[in-house]
Amino acid sequence: MTAVVKHATRKTLEITNATAEQAQARNSRLREQFPARTAERRWSQTAQSSEETLRRLTAPPFLPAANGTRAGRAVG
Repeated sequence: MTAVVKHATRKTLEITNATAEQAQARNSRLREQFPARTAERRWSQTAQSSEETLRRLTAPPFLPAANGTRAGRAVG
């Protein structure tokens, strides 16, 4: 039988008692490691018609099992 681990201990955070300079250096490293995405001028989904949006939102995975829930979403 395999033991199931429900809780795992976390490593102590390095930044808990970090000085402002240490935090700034860490944030700079993170920005280099994970650069921001370029901003899109517009998303193709925002240019869709309301009918196309309704079709997408009433199809899986948004389609609920209960008809009453589906009707409420259509009104909303």
